[in-house]
Amino acid sequence: MTVPLQEARSSLLERATAYVRSRIHGAQAAAAENFVRSYWERVPPEDIVGRDPVDLAGAALAHLHLSEHRPPGTARVRVYTPTFDDHGWASTHSVVEVVIDDMPFLLDSISMALVRQGCGLHLVVHPVVDDVSFIHVEIDRQPAGERLDLLRADLLGVLEDVRAAVDDWPAMRAQAVALAAELQERPPPGEADARGLGGVPQEDRTEARDFLRFLADDHFVFLGFREYDLVREDSGEGDTLKPVSGSGLGILRDDPTAHSTAPSRSFARVPPELRRQSPASEPLILTKAGARATVHRPAPLDYVGVKRYD
Repeated sequence: MTVPLQEARSSLLERATAYVRSRIHGAQAAAAENFVRSYWERVPPEDIVGRDPVDLAGAALAHLHLSEHRPPGTARVRVYTPTFDDHGWASTHSVVEVVIDDMPFLLDSISMALVRQGCGLHLVVHPVVDDVSFIHVEIDRQPAGERLDLLRADLLGVLEDVRAAVDDWPAMRAQAVALAAELQERPPPGEADARGLGGVPQEDRTEARDFLRFLADDHFVFLGFREYDLVREDSGEGDTLKPVSGSGLGILRDDPTAHSTAPSRSFARVPPELRRQSPASEPLILTKAGARATVHRPAPLDYVGVKRYD
């Protein structure tokens, strides 16, 4: 008679927690046992039945150990291929362990980073304990050394982007709302001025205002924001965009060690004749950026440019 998967799963977890009790004593024993249970409780039984209970216990405890003494607001990442002799448990795969404050976009962003690096994903475990995310991903077995270090560094960079986007989300949304209000309360001129600016039809202003409000109404994932000054050149090289120092938010937060007033390199790659042809009467510029998102979805970034007519 075949034992149902749920029963087999329960039996496996009982053996895993029994192993924990045999290894850990005193005040930490109950907490460790509860953690092992919560670690695996939402994993489908077909993904763990047949595994060694020692490996289930060892994987959870190794992850718990990684979380110890982690300052809030920081991330810890480990990428390794566990062996029983070195780590107290073993796997046929390499393993990614992440400990970070719980926030949106974590699992999507980590998964797409690993896929971008050519790693096949075999198991994903994501318990949240006391507002802390524990993310365990089993990937194709990787060579030791530099490859594991590269994966870890890439993941740390992605997690920094996630945190920046999430932390600055309210401020970026507020910018969209403020720009929409500015289009309504201080609309650009309806007639072109001496510099050729302005000449924005009323329907275009209204459409731009409503579109920004639509984005701010939870219809857009704000990842980055930055203000630029449009500098008009008489040299024939076309206009340049120079970032406003201190204006960056999300993944475009200003780097204090960088030259924040250097012209936009992406805008500089646009041929001068096209930069000169940028229509002054368009309050919005919608396009795809050349860079791909590191947060949420593996797609080219959507670029929304809003012109201000000061």
